Amino acid sequence: MTNLPFNGVFSVTCVYRKAGSWAAGFHTGIDLYGHTSPDVYSVCNGTVTMAKYYGDYGNAIKIKDSSTGKIFLFAHLKSFNVSVGQTVTRTTKIGVMGNTGNVSSSSGGDGTHLHIEMRTSSDVYGQVENIAAYMGIPNAVGQYNSANYQINTNVPNISYQAHVQNIGWQNPVSNGGIAGTTGQDLRIEAIKISSDIDIQYRVHMEGIGWGEWVPKDCIAGTIGESRKIEAIEIISSYNDFKGQAHVQYTGWMAEQVGTHITIGTTGQNLRLEAFKLQFLPK
Repeated sequence: MTNLPFNGVFSVTCVYRKAGSWAAGFHTGIDLYGHTSPDVYSVCNGTVTMAKYYGDYGNAIKIKDSSTGKIFLFAHLKSFNVSVGQTVTRTTKIGVMGNTGNVSSSSGGDGTHLHIEMRTSSDVYGQVENIAAYMGIPNAVGQYNSANYQINTNVPNISYQAHVQNIGWQNPVSNGGIAGTTGQDLRIEAIKISSDIDIQYRVHMEGIGWGEWVPKDCIAGTIGESRKIEAIEIISSYNDFKGQAHVQYTGWMAEQVGTHITIGTTGQNLRLEAFKLQFLPK
């Protein structure tokens, strides 16, 4: 299984370019040509939110990733194999590569190719991220084989809960869910994290600094002391984490990725209000 829309040999015919302007060569996605087969597959697990003729994009499909909320757009298709509201996985055939909409010459000679882009959850035209990096392939023109880009789908589960000011312990959430609150000006005072694999973590607390390291299923922080947590540091024994913190006056900070990450702030006296954690495929 891969994060790629094609099985077998395919080519990158036009790369993703996040330039400062359209005049500088901004290209919102990446163009691919499937040599082995024209069948197009979803690159994520999610829900189809659009399947129709979409202006210059021609026959196009949008899929909302169930894990991240990001929107994947597949354009210039010859035909659809899915409908709006349908749940798909990375193994679902969603359509067939084509040349509908506004296309120019490509490896197919008649403009046949797939344009695919990764939009933010707001799904605004031009607000895109590096789809090549997500798919795990070089952002470079050339020929590739999907067999060389297989991913391990045995991603460990992680669940966690927050002890929140005026609320107490919330119910656990898992795999990218939000623990804590946003928009309520409430501090997280303690956390507890469970995982399928070994982890250790600690928290940075108001008036104390960094606390002791604890293993999974243990409480980090304080209860009954009205003391805010400011940051979480966490280490994985194997898979990378993706973590994000919602911080007082700041909102959601940039995502952090790695086997050893810190989310939140230290030395700024800002409370941690919410956080998200999930493991990534190894």
